[in-house]
Amino acid sequence: MGKFNLKKNALKIYIVFLFVLVYGFIVYMYPRERKFAYEFQQGAPWPHEDLIANYNFPVYKSPETIANEKDSVYNNFIPYFKYDSIILDETKSDFRNAFFKAWIQVVIPGNNSFPGFKINNNQSSTIPKKQRDKLLNDYFHIFDSIYQTGLIKDDSLGTNTDEIRILENGEAQLTSKTDVLFYNEACNILKQRGKSITKEVMSDSLVDQLTTRINLCEFLVPNLTYAKNTNEKILAERINNISRTRGMIQKGELIIQQGGIVDGETYLVLQSMKKDYESSANITRLGLLIFGISLLYIALGLALFLFLRNFKPEILVSFKKITFVMLQVFILMIITIVIVRFTGLSVYIVPFALVPMVINTFYDSRTALFLHLIIVLMAGFLAPNGFEFVLLQMFAGIVAVFSLSNIQKRKQLFVTSFYVLLIYCITYFALQMLYGRGLNHLIWTDFAWFAGNAALLLFVLPLIYAYEKLFGFVSDVTLMELSDTNNPLLRQLAEKAPGTFQHSIQVGNLTEAVAREIGGNPMLVRTGALYHDIGKSATPQYFMENISGKNPHDKLDHKESARLIIAHVTNGKKMARKAKLPDQIIDFIVSHHGTTRAEYFYRSFQNDYPDKKIDSQAFTYPGPMPHNIETAILMMADTVEAATRSLNDYSEKNIRNMVNTLIDKQREANQFENVDITFKMINKAKRVFTDKLLSIYHTRIEYPDEKNKHNA
Repeated sequence: MGKFNLKKNALKIYIVFLFVLVYGFIVYMYPRERKFAYEFQQGAPWPHEDLIANYNFPVYKSPETIANEKDSVYNNFIPYFKYDSIILDETKSDFRNAFFKAWIQVVIPGNNSFPGFKINNNQSSTIPKKQRDKLLNDYFHIFDSIYQTGLIKDDSLGTNTDEIRILENGEAQLTSKTDVLFYNEACNILKQRGKSITKEVMSDSLVDQLTTRINLCEFLVPNLTYAKNTNEKILAERINNISRTRGMIQKGELIIQQGGIVDGETYLVLQSMKKDYESSANITRLGLLIFGISLLYIALGLALFLFLRNFKPEILVSFKKITFVMLQVFILMIITIVIVRFTGLSVYIVPFALVPMVINTFYDSRTALFLHLIIVLMAGFLAPNGFEFVLLQMFAGIVAVFSLSNIQKRKQLFVTSFYVLLIYCITYFALQMLYGRGLNHLIWTDFAWFAGNAALLLFVLPLIYAYEKLFGFVSDVTLMELSDTNNPLLRQLAEKAPGTFQHSIQVGNLTEAVAREIGGNPMLVRTGALYHDIGKSATPQYFMENISGKNPHDKLDHKESARLIIAHVTNGKKMARKAKLPDQIIDFIVSHHGTTRAEYFYRSFQNDYPDKKIDSQAFTYPGPMPHNIETAILMMADTVEAATRSLNDYSEKNIRNMVNTLIDKQREANQFENVDITFKMINKAKRVFTDKLLSIYHTRIEYPDEKNKHNA
């Protein structure tokens, strides 16, 4: 038995570790409440077997009932007010001082001891002290009558009852609100009665001066104050004493038969059973919960692994790519768990459609939708209504992927966001109608959550940008920027090697057409085609498309010529690295000739030196061979476009034969063995190449010479 090679198996170990880490942490964060085994909807038939209670449990009141009972407590609550017996004495004392000051200023002539008051010096004091004291006592009687039952600041008591409770010496006395006075009412009484008794003692002019100097209402300080702490305490006790249940279901009692309609009463019983079941937990049940969810998540993780192994093996051979994929699962699930466990937000606010949008940008729609399915199924165990949740999210993901096939224009993102919101609303509304719920029973706040979800999808652009920088991926937005011919490398190619530049443009058009026909990323392959020959700008004079005079290869050895031609691959790689082009674009530069030979110079050497042993490596490109469908398309397009320029007759037969011959040679040389490409796809590519080349080199009409016209 051989030794285990750690370095050779590092990637496999990392993948296992990554899956265990991600799914293990998700299970660790998973809510510890048990999951009710049945899905049900009010108004819909019961799709399961007869349900019989296997234990006693209470029937909980509906949230609406609880809310109504709370409202009833608040509405019927009689508030408590504290009675302060000292207020009256303090009020009389303050009033006495103010009264004497005003009396001195108004009644006693020549007194200027109180600045700010105008004294009538012509007025003589004809009012005896006895009448003054009587007047003061009469005012005191008015204050006594006002404070006798109680004075309250205003009538905003926050209660619908006509009674209040007055707390005095630890005892509460029930009193009608009509038996107490409120500030405005008491103020009017004091003014009217005070003016009346004052006129009995002095003239009207003195009455006006006296009442002007004494603002009677400012002495009214309420002796009944709202007992906030007492009221809050009693209200809290009464709210807590509201029973949350309305009866019991006994063990063995039939709850609903299979096929029966879940009406309002049965729905309440089922909800109670679900709540009681999920809240009752012990060590054994908790262990079963963790074990069960672990098995389910292991199954989903295995399904994801098998999908990647069979349909996206390039992800499983890259540390970076598998980390990126698992990061999507991890982030979405942790966000969902946090929202479900620790916030009052709805799970519908989580933008699950972001993942397929991002994955589709860097890979393809099949991978995007499968990963979306895995994440949604995992999150479905957390949602209050799993079936409804999964259905809504799957529709949203499908719409997001197919309405945003590329992100070349920002308006497409807004359109996709709108489509996702629309499909959420339509699907949700249809489900509610299917369950027999009318408009009055719709949870309209869910539509607000859908709107927030759709708005969060607009963050896909900065998210894609972040992933590009973090993982070195390339999006359509970046490809559009790179395909701009004003890019320094492309501008340099156009200036130094104009023939090569035109060749690259033609190859780009061919590759894009083929990619649209047989699959692949058209924008990626077109951009790769523009850059695949940038190395030729280092020595443009050695390439036929740029030679306008004598051929410089006539003076060179065949090996040297081959070396100069082959060098455009390594030169292009160096230039691309220096310009910090993405690895995906560099792949086109290094693989567009694969491991083929510089055939012209190889055969020339063979013909000139028939007896000499040939070192074929000197005439062979370093590779690597194409490893995906885009680089394979470029290899085919580059060869057929360059070869077509050497044809003398651009007939359909000649072009088709040339295309078939060149691509078949590449296939026979095993240049496509690392590419997931079929014979059918290759035949389609041949047809597209032929049609496109025919349209480029179509036979033109020869215009006749203009004959000389005789003057009339």
